[in-house]
Amino acid sequence: CLYDPVSAEKAARAMAPGEGGLVWHAQIVPDNYADPKHTLKDGSLKPRRPLPQVRASDFFSALARTDDGRWVFGGVLNGWPALTTLELRSITFTVRRLRVGKRVQRLFDAATGTGKVPRTPDELAELHDKILTKSSVRVTLRAPSWSGHGWAADAPGHVWWFNSQGPGEPRVLYGLRMLRTLREEAGPEPLAVRVHMFGHRYAKVREGVKDRLTYHAAILIEWSHRKYCSVVELAWLNGIGGDG
Repeated sequence: CLYDPVSAEKAARAMAPGEGGLVWHAQIVPDNYADPKHTLKDGSLKPRRPLPQVRASDFFSALARTDDGRWVFGGVLNGWPALTTLELRSITFTVRRLRVGKRVQRLFDAATGTGKVPRTPDELAELHDKILTKSSVRVTLRAPSWSGHGWAADAPGHVWWFNSQGPGEPRVLYGLRMLRTLREEAGPEPLAVRVHMFGHRYAKVREGVKDRLTYHAAILIEWSHRKYCSVVELAWLNGIGGDG
């Protein structure tokens, strides 16, 4: 199940206390939430959304409390396999007020130790009746500290490589694993002998003004081993090139 909790002991081992680690946000929706824009025909939430979404009872039932009082989410958030074992840092909701606009209020704040995490059926029912039916509720979660430096504890570096020229099936390598794998399979590290920069526009049937002005640039590297070339490009963190 996506929302089975982990034991308090496992949560404490995976999420050491302290700072650091990537911060994630997720939208909490009512258990009876149904919106064609965000739900499938069978009523389930659309998986792997840019802003993860999760039903209230699923999220709060997947929390475990460590001996030092921290709350750790042990499920798989909105079907994203990497978003698991995350420390709950805050629960907030927005309130609309005349002439003032939106105001953010906190149900729980781990930094100050204030508020309460709803857990019992009565507390969840109150959350649904008084807040979820009227306001937008968001949780802030922290990943393990090593996530601030890479996608795995033993592979620092937010860089990845889709390698289709190696032995076996195409694969994705990341962080320092890229170098370790290259050394194991190819021997001495190759040298870059030529570098070419190129830019292109996106192919569209109907181009707008923005499309005519937008170019995407990348770098092509020729290696000394002459087996293949590599294309290198910058991207937003956790994004893919120009696709974000």
